[in-house]
Amino acid sequence: MERDKYMWSKTRKRLNNLLAGSLKGRLVYNHEVYTTNKYKYNSEMHVFYIYLDKQIIFATNPLGEEKYSGEISNMLKKVDKNEEFILYKALEKLHYSALSKSIYETGYISIQPLMKYLHKYIYTISIDEALTSENYIYHIFAIFDRRLGKRRLIEIVKNVDTEPEWFRKYVIIRAKAEGMI
Repeated sequence: MERDKYMWSKTRKRLNNLLAGSLKGRLVYNHEVYTTNKYKYNSEMHVFYIYLDKQIIFATNPLGEEKYSGEISNMLKKVDKNEEFILYKALEKLHYSALSKSIYETGYISIQPLMKYLHKYIYTISIDEALTSENYIYHIFAIFDRRLGKRRLIEIVKNVDTEPEWFRKYVIIRAKAEGMI
């Protein structure tokens, strides 16, 4: 079933299958839901975490929209997808471009776009597409991916100074796990 692939248990299983051998047992992906009122869905706050040795190394931004995409997101909500399809698609493209810029600069992302990118990463795009994408969420998952070979990792480590500062720690984690540092 199409819907099954979006279940967290299936997503986590797929992520764990893609995890590099050197990180198995050390790196854990988790999705948690916090709620203040058990009767209202709006009170739920979803957070995606990545743990390394039981320490959080990545968490989604639970406060909502990112720096550049908030206004565009609000415009998207006002456009009727069926009636103004071309405008909707243009705004959607602008939204994800702004989101990529925000992620690159800050490393912050909220849960909704992260889960969309995560499912696209594990079911659609190749490791090469992930590493050459301008979206650094793909880069994070690719760094921990078993399909990333040592030669390619060595190249990434050599060029780590050109990467955003917040992203470097993930490269260093993988390099240390592989015994390169």
